[in-house]
Parts: sequence; C-alpha cells; structure tokens
Amino acid sequence: MPVETLTEPEALEWLEVAASCVPEGQAIVELGTYRGGSLKYLVAGASDSVQVFGVDAWGQGDIYRGRPHMLDRYRLTDKRVAARVAKGATLIHNTTIQAAAEYDGPPVGCLYIDAEHRFDSVLADYTAWAPHLAEDAVVAFDDYGGDKGKQVIQAVDHLIAEGRLVWVEKIGERLAITRPA
Repeated sequence: MPVETLTEPEALEWLEVAASCVPEGQAIVELGTYRGGSLKYLVAGASDSVQVFGVDAWGQGDIYRGRPHMLDRYRLTDKRVAARVAKGATLIHNTTIQAAAEYDGPPVGCLYIDAEHRFDSVLADYTAWAPHLAEDAVVAFDDYGGDKGKQVIQAVDHLIAEGRLVWVEKIGERLAITRPA
C-alpha cells in the first residue's frame, strides 16, 4: 500500500496489525493525521465494526502560530489532504486536546500519538485521551528516537516513570509501544 508518509515502513506495518487487533465496540484514534499516510494503514487493518478517527489541527494550535504558509498547505479542506485520507475514517478538524474534550465515541483500543512533538504537548495529548482508553488499549508514540524525538522520548519516559504507562516495545527506529498502567 504505497503512500506518501513520514512514518517508517516497520511502524506502518505494526499500525496495520495493531488496528486488526482492536475488538468490535472499540475505536482507533490517530492524533496528528497530517496527510493521512499512516491513517490509511490503521483503516486497512481495522475491521468494519471498529471506528477510526484522525485528529489534526490542520492550521490551528500553537504549532502553526507565526507560520501562515502552513495554514493554507495543510487545511482539512485541502483536496490533497482529503484525497490521501483513508476511506472509512472520520476526520476531526480540531486540536487534539479539544477533540478529546468533545469525544463521545467508543472506548479507544488503539491510540497513535503523532501530533506536536514537544514534551508538554505529548503529556497533554496522553492526559486528555487517557480517560477514553479501553482497559486493554495500546498507545503508540511516533518519533521516539533521533534528534527530532528528544522531547517525545522524555515525555514517554516521564509517563512510564510516573506509573501511567507500561513499556511494551520499540518498533523500528522511532515507534514506542506502551499500554496504560
């Protein structure tokens, strides 16, 4: 399933398999959908009875402040974005925190966090979505590795040290797999 994405192939394969393990009555949520590349793998793996949601600010939020060119380039209404987003996913055009506050879907069996890669943002994303997680949920974090991921690593390690997450494994060079403690 070739598609333009920044996510490494091993991570995409893992996301597809993880999506296939989410049971009926639960949902899959991706935070930071960007152009929908990894969302396509989540949808491909999900059964027809599992809802898949892609959340992205597409121009809203702190990450875009002072960068007006981003507002036009990644808007939800952009045909390039819409064309790349997987059929079968519900797109939520909002900040990740506001989307969590308004979420009224089924328990989340797979949460993929790939939004803002700052320490406070990663902590806030997990904290906002944790109440929606199913008991047996899996939580994956992109960019847990390399220079770009320093703050992601710090945030995930902090959540583990606090006892909020349990380490499972690392896939490829930068996908951290955890579970709620």
